[in-house]
Amino acid sequence: MSVDFGARAVKKGESKEFRERVRQGLLEAKARTPLLSPLLTPCGVTVLYLPPRNASKIDLDNLVRESIIPAVHEILQPPATPRDFLLQVNPGEIDPHLAEMLERYKRAPKFHITGYQVFCLPRTPEDPENGNVRLILHGGDFEQTICELLDSALTDWEDSDPDD
Repeated sequence: MSVDFGARAVKKGESKEFRERVRQGLLEAKARTPLLSPLLTPCGVTVLYLPPRNASKIDLDNLVRESIIPAVHEILQPPATPRDFLLQVNPGEIDPHLAEMLERYKRAPKFHITGYQVFCLPRTPEDPENGNVRLILHGGDFEQTICELLDSALTDWEDSDPDD
């Protein structure tokens, strides 16, 4: 799932407007993709950020944590664990070690993403003047970050034998 939130807040007072665009974008994406509602598996978030042409720098971590992640939790409600299944299990009838693990899962937050990444994209002359913020929702198995995955692919490509 990909959601375009438009330009980030630049001027004082635009933060509330940006957060509302994030909420609206997620609500529309949820309605457009009923297969993903409810989400039954943990997921991760990648944000692609294109900076405005003439604006001050921004802390991208704060942009994601304050404006995007709370709305993803509220609207898409990605599960932190297979919680609904775990709540059905009666820990009194199982191995004590497993019962302890299930109790830890039950205390986990009900909605949670497994992780997020944010990338600042280089501008080109054709880019919109005010920049852009886009969310990509994907599977929550963060074995490698996008940077690590690309680095690994490029290394494999460099090391490959052209005669193969």
